[in-house]
Amino acid sequence: MILWLLKALEDHIPSVRNGTLIVELSDGDSTEIRTERSLRQTLHKADFHITTWKVRFVGSRPCLIECGVRWMRKGHHQPSTPEVIEQLAAAPDVKRLTWRS
Repeated sequence: MILWLLKALEDHIPSVRNGTLIVELSDGDSTEIRTERSLRQTLHKADFHITTWKVRFVGSRPCLIECGVRWMRKGHHQPSTPEVIEQLAAAPDVKRLTWRS
């Protein structure tokens, strides 16, 4: 009985999730290229907390950004790709994206 109750409550208890995002930016027109600031804003709007941040530059432009993120998710779910990560992967200025959670 107690296990059944705990199982029913599990979907309502938030849990902390962690992930690593690696974004390689394209070499396109500089007006279309995502900046470090805009990537941070995108992640913050999705309620991600940035825990680590590493950037590789080519000249004065960031070309590869790797960051650790933490977010809250309710319930016990199978690992999946958050919607914001799928949106970033489809962005025209993203050449390659790797997500690990």
